[in-house]
Amino acid sequence: MNQPIITELPSEIKEKVTLVNSLEQLRELLYDYNIFELFEVTADYVNFKDDVFQSLLANYSKNIKALKTHLNNPLVQETPIDEARDAEFGWEGYNSIACVNYACDNEGFEYGLLHKSGFNNVNDPLFHKLLRLYANSHYALMAHIGFDGIFTKMSEFEDFKTGKAKSCP
Repeated sequence: MNQPIITELPSEIKEKVTLVNSLEQLRELLYDYNIFELFEVTADYVNFKDDVFQSLLANYSKNIKALKTHLNNPLVQETPIDEARDAEFGWEGYNSIACVNYACDNEGFEYGLLHKSGFNNVNDPLFHKLLRLYANSHYALMAHIGFDGIFTKMSEFEDFKTGKAKSCP
């Protein structure tokens, strides 16, 4: 259950990416590959002349790396089960970072995180902050490209110890 941080695109994808010079061509690639396969490695897009895209891509890359680093941290794999969270949200079957990794391994990183579950039972405020940052940057990049994907609303993480909602930028 280790979420690899990709440092180089597979050669098959890299060849196609180096030829991209328009948002339309990016949209076409997204029908064949998912977003993190195409955009986790930003160096392959240095010749693509779209400043907004480059800014969104840099933000996406930063956020996915931060999230994967947290998911790979062995110290956070087992979070204590918070009965108040279970009572509030019901049992989703995902209550720890290890369970989040399981969902990603079985469903794919993007789908596993953005569409499989809200992971409301995971009692880890940093995870929820990083997930929200990742989701926001993912959807901003998709919107700029004009890709008609599925947009899942992320709920705020509420800290049941203080009773206050944790807002994420």
